[in-house]
Amino acid sequence: MPIIKSDSFSGGSSGSSSSGGYRHKSPFLALILSFFIPGLGQVYNGQILKGIGYFILTVILAFLSVITLGLLFIVYFIWWIWNIYDAYHTAVKINGGY
Repeated sequence: MPIIKSDSFSGGSSGSSSSGGYRHKSPFLALILSFFIPGLGQVYNGQILKGIGYFILTVILAFLSVITLGLLFIVYFIWWIWNIYDAYHTAVKINGGY
């Protein structure tokens, strides 16, 4: 029975390049993942420790925002936007963009 590699089913649309290890990353998917769960876009991009750190920092900022009755909400909001931007921008860089 022949062994079939999973890449052979892709028809070239899996994002693999001829170099073998490269995988296309969807900037939009990274953005959406980070929108809903901060740090998940970074994990999707292969930056696992960074993603975990972003998630932990987001939880801490959210907690502090509640404790201070919203005084730190603007800091939380800026961090959340940065997390989304970072996930998107990193996916673009991985794909060879700017």
